Amino acid sequence: MLRTMLPDLVSYAQLLTIIVDFKTVTESYAEDLQTAQGLSPQDQRALYANIATGAETGWDFSSRWFADGRSLNKIVARNIVPVDLNNIMYANEIRLADMYSLVGNSERATFYSQAAFNRSIGMMLVLWNNKNGQW
Repeated sequence: MLRTMLPDLVSYAQLLTIIVDFKTVTESYAEDLQTAQGLSPQDQRALYANIATGAETGWDFSSRWFADGRSLNKIVARNIVPVDLNNIMYANEIRLADMYSLVGNSERATFYSQAAFNRSIGMMLVLWNNKNGQW
């Protein structure tokens, strides 16, 4: 029995390494193993990293993260810069800067103000489509 389980245990150990690397926990271990079947170790690692990234966004898995719009094994979450999530991060940085300012910690307030400013510049440069006038 152990002989038949060993490949899954090795895969699980590799997944745990990736979980530590990406500080997330997959809720669908068995499904993820099945999705990774037949992939090279390098492609499996990329797949698990993309699944972990997708999970970290807080968004449920949907076609949003899939290169082909249909398949989990085509997940490319690490290559997507979603404007909505960046907007949430921007708003949080503004709020943190305000809160640190309120408690008199100007160093942290400045840090988060600068982070928000940098993010807003990046969003305008990367995510704004001037031709269409939309994000």
